[in-house]
Amino acid sequence: MKTIFLFIFICAFNSFSQYKTENYFEGNVSFAKNKNDINFNWHHFHPLSKNKKLKFGYGVRFTSFFGKNQFYSSAPAQIVKNTSGPAVLFSKKLDANLDSVFVNNPQVNFLNVFVLLQYTFAEKLDLGFNIDLIGFGFGKSHNSIYINKNANENISNVSSISNFNLLLIDVNDRGNLKSELYVRYWITKKWAAKIAVSHLFTEINTEVDYQKNPENNNRFRLISNLVSIGVTFKPW
Repeated sequence: MKTIFLFIFICAFNSFSQYKTENYFEGNVSFAKNKNDINFNWHHFHPLSKNKKLKFGYGVRFTSFFGKNQFYSSAPAQIVKNTSGPAVLFSKKLDANLDSVFVNNPQVNFLNVFVLLQYTFAEKLDLGFNIDLIGFGFGKSHNSIYINKNANENISNVSSISNFNLLLIDVNDRGNLKSELYVRYWITKKWAAKIAVSHLFTEINTEVDYQKNPENNNRFRLISNLVSIGVTFKPW
């Protein structure tokens, strides 16, 4: 019995030690014209290859987005591409269906679970991709203007942050989601510099379904492409 307990303890200790060595903490700043975000994350890797260069990871990311004079466009897939599901990948955007909401100073916060895939070159250079899967958004409501371009109608209203975030396929996505293609260089064993190109969805909801054509809608999305710089810390 003592031998069994000792074996279990050794296995648990080895598993914890391996888990402990693959924890990473990051801070990043992303920016584009009239847009920027600050994001922080923790992530953990598991090797997929014998040489441990190819890794799969998962983590939690907090993002805070700030903008100036931004137009959010109709978000539902049935409006944007007149279809949903995998078919959106092969369908064109229908600009005639899209109404918009203007927000002077949008600010959106969200906390999501994300996954990563990474390959390491020459021990110091990482090339990777990450993407948010699911989470929630929060923040204060904004004074905004709903713009119906077909009826030439503008309506002042209050827009709130979409609370539920979910990665689906293309415009089927819901809420606030971030993805990155990144390069990371390890300056020391614990510290690395990172540069990335990020793709960001932020979403707001009008107080009622002002859009009526081609269907009732209160969801509007801003799509942003940003450049990101950051720092990674690996404590163990």
